[in-house]
Amino acid sequence: MTVETFDNTSGTWTSPFTGTVLVELWGAGQGGEDAGNAGGGGQYARLDAFAVTETVGYSYTGEAPGTANGGSGGDSSWDDGMSLFASGGNGGNGGSSGTGDVTHNGGNGGTGSMEVAGGGGGSSGGTAAAGNDGTSALLALGGAGGTAPDVDAGSGGSGANTLGNGVAGDRKSTR
Repeated sequence: MTVETFDNTSGTWTSPFTGTVLVELWGAGQGGEDAGNAGGGGQYARLDAFAVTETVGYSYTGEAPGTANGGSGGDSSWDDGMSLFASGGNGGNGGSSGTGDVTHNGGNGGTGSMEVAGGGGGSSGGTAAAGNDGTSALLALGGAGGTAPDVDAGSGGSGANTLGNGVAGDRKSTR
């Protein structure tokens, strides 16, 4: 089986054959907030048998990661979002509004501690299960990022300790 990966980009894929393809998307994780609250993980969505026609182009949009200060994670779509859509993390919550044959929500971000330490970020949804939540900070100790539910998912980043910087989570691609 041939796998093509489109990472954080938008464009058109032209089918080299007529038949069906499996399409998987991940929404992007939300950025953490300076006040210590962590971002939610991106959602996973899949179409098991999308019909394609040789030489026809199909549009896609790859996720754009959330920026610092709570920037929302970007959404990913296939065929202009009419066939498949995976939502990014937003408002500390994991992405959850996608469409497809299979969807698994991203994990929620943990809460910061009195603007001293950050919560852990939620993991992305995986191919087999929903993402795991990040833990909340405890006094001056940052929370742990949510662990990836499977090898295809990304883990959430850990929260910062005592006004330091947290650790970025793993990143997975649209394919």
